Amino acid sequence: MYKLWHGVLINKKVIKMKQTARFFVVLSMAVSLSIVLSDARNSYAATPVDACFTMSGNTITAYENPGGPNSCPANLDIPATVGGTPVTGIGNDAFEAKGLTALTIPSSVTSIGSDAFYNNQIPAVTIPNGITSISSRAFGSNLLTAITIPSGVTNIGNNAFSNNYIVSLDIPSSVTAIRNGAFSVNQIETLTLHSGLTIIESQAFTYNHLTDVNIPDTLTTIEYGVFGLQSVSLDGRYMRDNLVMGAPQGTINSIYDQISFVRLYTETPSNPNNILSDSLFWYDMGNDWDGDGVVGTATPVGGHLVNPARGTANHVDTNSNTIHPSVVVTGDNGGTFLSNYKLVDAPDNIPVPGNVFAPSLSERQAINAALAAVYYQIGESHTFTAPVVSGYTLQSPTSPHLLNLVLRDNSFDFVYLDNSLISSPVSPESNTTKTEESAASAVPLAPNSGVMSIGILGSIAAMVLGLIVISIRLIARYR
Repeated sequence: MYKLWHGVLINKKVIKMKQTARFFVVLSMAVSLSIVLSDARNSYAATPVDACFTMSGNTITAYENPGGPNSCPANLDIPATVGGTPVTGIGNDAFEAKGLTALTIPSSVTSIGSDAFYNNQIPAVTIPNGITSISSRAFGSNLLTAITIPSGVTNIGNNAFSNNYIVSLDIPSSVTAIRNGAFSVNQIETLTLHSGLTIIESQAFTYNHLTDVNIPDTLTTIEYGVFGLQSVSLDGRYMRDNLVMGAPQGTINSIYDQISFVRLYTETPSNPNNILSDSLFWYDMGNDWDGDGVVGTATPVGGHLVNPARGTANHVDTNSNTIHPSVVVTGDNGGTFLSNYKLVDAPDNIPVPGNVFAPSLSERQAINAALAAVYYQIGESHTFTAPVVSGYTLQSPTSPHLLNLVLRDNSFDFVYLDNSLISSPVSPESNTTKTEESAASAVPLAPNSGVMSIGILGSIAAMVLGLIVISIRLIARYR
């Protein structure tokens, strides 16, 4: 008994010792993991030694290539001071093509020069609030998927954020000017512009995924080709590289088929600043971009339409069930009704400017007139004709129907009556009794006259008589 009892005591101690050992193992693993994570965080945005930087006053003008003599990191946390000197500026080309994979800019910085961080692999960055102007190509050719423009910025320079992967963009009201190519070749699907913006320069948003944009009344100038080369489905780099470098003809044509016009909507529908609809033109680089059989000519490559309107006619029965496909109309191209804003359906007679890179005002007005003659616009009225739908008769409205296009998207219903619900005309040979019998058979026990039929009365009488006979037999059996 004692040994057994002693053995139990020993086993309990062993168990407790094992539990204690496990505790210390887990604790050591947690500490190790904490150290690893701490090192990972430090490596994500590492602060270099002062020798990595070249300074001119308070401005960093150069950075040693990562992996050089001072082991300067590619995942860069720029210090607020270098050699005891506060850092307030980043000079032109200071960090261009350094292979940077991460970036933190101190809040002390108030100026960023041209090409400052151009051509790196930076996936994200926070621009300090003290910045008032973003210089040309400052963050171009990186891996940015999102960017927040500080509320103090007034100017966004040429190609400042071009060739990135930005998906959504909100331009603050402090910005008055967006310069040439500022956000070209991104993946922008949504663009928000605020009151205060006055000018967007040429090709600022080419090669993106934009479909429609609201523009403020303060915006008085949209230069040529700002919204050209937009495709919902194709990446901007793919489009640019294939179009410019001369891909096979089939690839070129498939890209061209996916280009669409962007729809711009003015804050005041009357378009008080007379913003013109526009189409960008490019020479087709020795390829037949639009498939017209002509090579080496200037070809339209998309643009924007101002205040376009779309009309949709639905075809439903009296219970609002769809009985025929809806018809969407965006314009009329010489008798051919358009259903979308794709470039391939655009009019063939858009006038080509003498200088496709800088058309005159009169040439842009001619382009605007050609587009306005085809695409429906807010404020216009257009007729829609109801199709014949087998088994149905149009009830309302009368066809053709004049639809007032008061919104960007306008729709109405052609309502049809099912022919099977329409009463057949009564022939002279018909009589009232025959009609009532037909109705009675259609709705049992509820004929139009409200009087129960003789056949039904006979059936009930027979049923009652049967019950009486059964009752009499039961009484006789148990008496």
